[in-house]
Amino acid sequence: MTDDELWRAIAKNTNAMFALFDQQHKAGIRRLPDFETSAMFSISRAIEKLEHEYQFYASALRRRYSLALNSETPSSVESDQAA
Repeated sequence: MTDDELWRAIAKNTNAMFALFDQQHKAGIRRLPDFETSAMFSISRAIEKLEHEYQFYASALRRRYSLALNSETPSSVESDQAA
C-alpha cells in the first residue's frame, strides 16, 4: 500500500470504529430489547477487528518512516541543515 492508501485506510477505519462505538453506546443507553447480547458481541468483535487493522496500518507507516530516518547518514542530515 502507498502512504496515501494507508492514511485513507486509517481514516476509514477510524470512522467505522467511531460509528460502531456510537451504535453500541446508543443501544446501551436506550436498553433496546431487540439489541441482544449477541449483537453487542458482534459489534465488539467488529471493533476488535478494526483495531487490529488500525495497528497494522500505523505499524506499516512507522516502519517506513523509521527506516527512512535510520537510513539518513549524519553527513546527509548536516548537508540538509546547511542548505
